[in-house]
Amino acid sequence: MFKLHTISELKEALINAKDNQVAFPKLLKTDSAIPAAPKKMMLHDKKCIGCGACSIVCPAFAITISENRKHRMIHIHTASCIYCGLCVEACPEGAITLTSGNELPSFNKDMLHHELKIKIKRCEQCRKLVGTQKGVLKTAKDIFFKRGVNTKEMEWINLCSSCRRKFQGHALIRQSIE
Repeated sequence: MFKLHTISELKEALINAKDNQVAFPKLLKTDSAIPAAPKKMMLHDKKCIGCGACSIVCPAFAITISENRKHRMIHIHTASCIYCGLCVEACPEGAITLTSGNELPSFNKDMLHHELKIKIKRCEQCRKLVGTQKGVLKTAKDIFFKRGVNTKEMEWINLCSSCRRKFQGHALIRQSIE
């Protein structure tokens, strides 16, 4: 019964189309060209500081981060990327770009993987993780060195947050005694 109803509707549609009783939608002509969809992700190794913002926002889990004692590894699985652009927006350094093009580095899906190793910076007193070396240097350079802060005043930059509080407490005590 359902097939007969569908067939009769198709028959009616063909009759109306033949008699020009149906108005077909017209295509809109635009002056501007529609940009090509991004199809290629590139990670600029020298710009990446290893903050991990890209892996947090990636809905496809195409970017993952792992750590060992000396390095933070950023793994990019190009085959899993959906080219949403969230990683590009989240990256504070502009280390990830999406470009139009379909040139893959390999036709083998297992080879569509990129790994970046960045050295980790540990606290000089308790050996807790402070961040990546690139991240700590960038913070010091962008915030303190541009303002002319003396390097002797920046002894605390290689300390974790709890050791910094102790260091600042001792510095305040020394200042109050003098």
